[in-house]
Amino acid sequence: MAGEVYSGEDFDSIRSKGGLRVAVYKNFPPYSYAEKGKIVGIDVDIAKAIASKLELDALIWSVGADENMEDDLRNIVWKGHYLGGGTADFMMHVPFDKEFAKENDKVVIFSPYANESVVVVRHKARAEKEALMQTFMRGKIGVELDTMPDFYLTSSNRGMYRNSVKHFMTVEEAVSAFTKGEVQSVVAPKAQIEAGLGADRSAYTFSPLSVSGRIRSEWSLGIAVKEGRDELLEAVKSAFKELKGAGKIEEIYAKYSVSYEKPLN
Repeated sequence: MAGEVYSGEDFDSIRSKGGLRVAVYKNFPPYSYAEKGKIVGIDVDIAKAIASKLELDALIWSVGADENMEDDLRNIVWKGHYLGGGTADFMMHVPFDKEFAKENDKVVIFSPYANESVVVVRHKARAEKEALMQTFMRGKIGVELDTMPDFYLTSSNRGMYRNSVKHFMTVEEAVSAFTKGEVQSVVAPKAQIEAGLGADRSAYTFSPLSVSGRIRSEWSLGIAVKEGRDELLEAVKSAFKELKGAGKIEEIYAKYSVSYEKPLN
């Protein structure tokens, strides 16, 4: 389908806007962030590649995250914010999960493109000498405020690590503090840590964060479209399938010096 010329109300409305309006998260390296006045990143490049396959422009819409993903999907994809601003044709970086999809049936979540996991980064010398629990107890742990790692580390094991947690506004700031020796570890999604460390990561060790209960430490990333936009859904699916088959997703991750992990699903 991706090579065909599309017709119909859905694509006529898209062309009237000048292209596909794609939502990505604001200030979210390596996925979507500002650089020299432009929005760049992994999610941006994937969105542009999809649009190009459909012979359309990608109109990148950089949005701030709300309190939870359900709010984001409502405000960005299927209804729109009460303050206005419209909706996106599709949104990047949405959890691809069957249960989550059932709870958010006003959107269709499809085309998982990568796996993301929460990890702990330490200097190799420290990781070789002590267990992860010892690192947490003996030194400061950098986490982004109000995230899953923050909640888990301040509440798990009866709050054992609470006094070790040091909060930062972004993962980027936490990683910067880590490289300066201000914290002894950082707990965050692996791709975000890698983006902060740069291409040379030979001095560091990444360990999975072991969690319990309903908390998820890894998930697949997918794309969301409003329920009922069937023509758009099938077109984006087809374009993505071509890109995936050609190895384009792996190429985009490599461009940003981030390890690519295949989606779980």
